[in-house]
Amino acid sequence: MTTSLPSGTTYQAVLGAVIQQLRRPTPGDHAIKITQSAVAEQLGITVSTWSRIERGDSALSLEQLLALAAYLEVPLSELFKAVEEKVLELKNQGVHVGISKAALADHRVVELSIPQLTSIAGFALVPTGALV
Repeated sequence: MTTSLPSGTTYQAVLGAVIQQLRRPTPGDHAIKITQSAVAEQLGITVSTWSRIERGDSALSLEQLLALAAYLEVPLSELFKAVEEKVLELKNQGVHVGISKAALADHRVVELSIPQLTSIAGFALVPTGALV
């Protein structure tokens, strides 16, 4: 199943599409379909709020993201990896992926690498086995 995204989209919308695909498995997959209301209840939010999150119109807090990953039984790293893969796929198709809708509207599509993102967040990734 492919979730359609606009010609210009945001990272949040890509995350929402990835989550929706996890929640609604493809035919033949042995995973159980999880409803929007079940996810909303698990996160303590309304169904309409959850719907906005899946559309990319609202953002998940870190706590909600962690709770969602646990509920879907998907490691958070795998969730981010799926988003990263989808973003690369979209970019290869010529779709602009921006940090926000405002940035897209102003044609300010910002390309951030993992090192840039981690420095913005105030920490650096340390390779496994490296001395700190």
